Amino acid sequence: MAVHQGATRADLADLKVFNAAGEPVPFAFAADATPIPLLVRQAMPLFPLHAQGPAGNAARLDLQIRQNADGTLVRLTAPARASASTSALQGYLIDAGADRRAIQSIELGWAQSGQAINTRGNLDASEDLKHWRRVVAGAPLLDLSFAGQRLRQGEIRLLRLQTRYLRLEFVGAPIEVATVNAVLAPQAPEPLRRTIEVPGSALAGRPLEYQFDLGAPVLTERIAFVLPQQNTVAPAELLARDGENAAWRSVANTVLYRLASADSEIASPPLSIAPTAARYWLLRVNPDSGGIGAGAPRIQAAHLPRHLVFVARGTGPFVLAYGQRERAGEKSRVVASALPLASLIPDYRPGAEWALQAAQV
Repeated sequence: MAVHQGATRADLADLKVFNAAGEPVPFAFAADATPIPLLVRQAMPLFPLHAQGPAGNAARLDLQIRQNADGTLVRLTAPARASASTSALQGYLIDAGADRRAIQSIELGWAQSGQAINTRGNLDASEDLKHWRRVVAGAPLLDLSFAGQRLRQGEIRLLRLQTRYLRLEFVGAPIEVATVNAVLAPQAPEPLRRTIEVPGSALAGRPLEYQFDLGAPVLTERIAFVLPQQNTVAPAELLARDGENAAWRSVANTVLYRLASADSEIASPPLSIAPTAARYWLLRVNPDSGGIGAGAPRIQAAHLPRHLVFVARGTGPFVLAYGQRERAGEKSRVVASALPLASLIPDYRPGAEWALQAAQV
């Protein structure tokens, strides 16, 4: 906050980094406050489906299925009349798990490596093992070698599918599958927000308007209000401005509430807004609602902290400088010194900055 409060520009254009010799060193702002999530591969249990005779169909098999209380498959058996000598492999039943993560694709591992494979597979999805829907038809499954080259295709791509069970049915020659991995769609973690909480003050002559001073124009993207009294419901308008004498601009309209029940209370959730760099905020309560009672509300402003990447050229300690001022008799001129992140880090790939050593202030 000291940097935000002392900087002369809300966009922090007046920042510089110096080494111990007073020489400026190259720096850039990190792209985001959160590392980019990686794809997760998760093994899934699979159970072979056999049908008696070569003309059997996996969709019409007579099976006995055992499940745990959470729906996890623990055993799957064919009817007693079928034997290993007379049954034909038709496909596999796959337990996708109960965590409801979106599946981006599934990867099949063959039971025998080096075997030539050229077939296709249909993939169906179900929530209860009774009702099925086709999600992929005729997916190619290949493992071919020729003249020292190998072509392998064991992945079936899905469009962020959420399901409890999958059924793989071969179209053509069946193949023995040893493993199935689900490639789960990456989940973007919650950004590492910081929250500033300050009390509001009623404007003179305007009892239903409350002003808040965050102390600096931080880039705010989520705002919550703590109302002073329970059992309050109040439609309100949220406004912001950069300076004390600037005009207010409308940011959002919302309904604030704080309601008590027998043993707890519920409050209006934080309001997500377009990222706004403003120091002063105003809450204008609709007078038809009866106000918010005695006292003033508090504001909780969540913002994404900026991260800075610099080249440790020369000797330390390094100095983060901010708050460039105009000299007497000179026109104010602040020139942004930050480089693009891709220029600072050779062969930059998104998220590479999070592997760097962290500097301590």
